[in-house]
Amino acid sequence: MAADTALVDGVVNSTSNTLEILFTATDDTIIKAVTVTNTTGVNASYIMNIVPSSGDISNPEIPFRVVIRQKSDLGAELIGHVIPKDGTLRAESSVAGSIAYRVTGQKLTT
Repeated sequence: MAADTALVDGVVNSTSNTLEILFTATDDTIIKAVTVTNTTGVNASYIMNIVPSSGDISNPEIPFRVVIRQKSDLGAELIGHVIPKDGTLRAESSVAGSIAYRVTGQKLTT
């Protein structure tokens, strides 16, 4: 079995309230762990979406969440979901530069 690898390591949104691509899957990839940390002195919200290659974001995998200043969220709703080949993991935060994302996972092989 392949080892878990960092898919996203400390990336922050550069613009507030705008979905930004954090990771593009070259193969089907399962999410194993998520840590979302608010590194600022203000409360901030985030949304994460797994988006297929078609670009349809009508069914996000994780709902709107608020992370209190200097705290973390484990994004449990995202763990175990698969980012399909050529799909993306996207995130948006309410305050630019406030939320740091770390996601680990594994490529699935057939």
